[in-house]
Amino acid sequence: FPTRQQARVYGIRYASFHDMYWKAMDIDYRDLNKRCLKLKSRVEGEATARITSDKGTDLTLSLKGRHWFADDGVIGPEDIAAREPLLNLPSGEICVAPREHSANGTAVFDFAFYRGHRITDLQLRFNEGRAEAVKAGQGLKVFNNVVSNTHGDNDRIGELGIGMNPSVKRAVGYTLTDEKIIGTVHMAIGENRMLGGRNDSDLHWDLIMIKPTLVIGETKVMDHGRYLV
Repeated sequence: FPTRQQARVYGIRYASFHDMYWKAMDIDYRDLNKRCLKLKSRVEGEATARITSDKGTDLTLSLKGRHWFADDGVIGPEDIAAREPLLNLPSGEICVAPREHSANGTAVFDFAFYRGHRITDLQLRFNEGRAEAVKAGQGLKVFNNVVSNTHGDNDRIGELGIGMNPSVKRAVGYTLTDEKIIGTVHMAIGENRMLGGRNDSDLHWDLIMIKPTLVIGETKVMDHGRYLV
């Protein structure tokens, strides 16, 4: 992959999808590793996160006791020693499993995709970790149908991630690049045991937020999509 069949599912030209994917792969991994580890070192051990946005997001999370992962394209001795010899390709994010009952407030996601179906401006209300859909610009029925037809902790907060790949410019529905866009935050609902969490579900669904403001502990990491660290 990328394949022509995938491009049809996402509704984009194959040439565009092909070029986007390989540009996201053909990056300076030493630089990505350096930037990811620097940001990770600033947020590791912090107990709280708050995400806000001009679209109405105001969400708080507890990260107490949870470990950040760097998906930086490099598997080094420290990763093997920590039993973390895994990463995605394309690479470019740091992520954590928030405490599953801690999410409270409102989150407005610019994009979400499910099997080619596009959801925009999805507003979720979180109460003690569980998400309830309030409204969407488009695709609200798709979101509710997915949650209704999956199982376990499918509506519970599962992940907080920060995009770090400099070559990914737009969301197209392909999660492995969408979640890596510079200046974005993504949150997932559902399964998160691969990140040290406790959610057990057949769903792990990444939802993308463009140009948010993110404060972790006392550190403002991002201001309207602009990195401050």
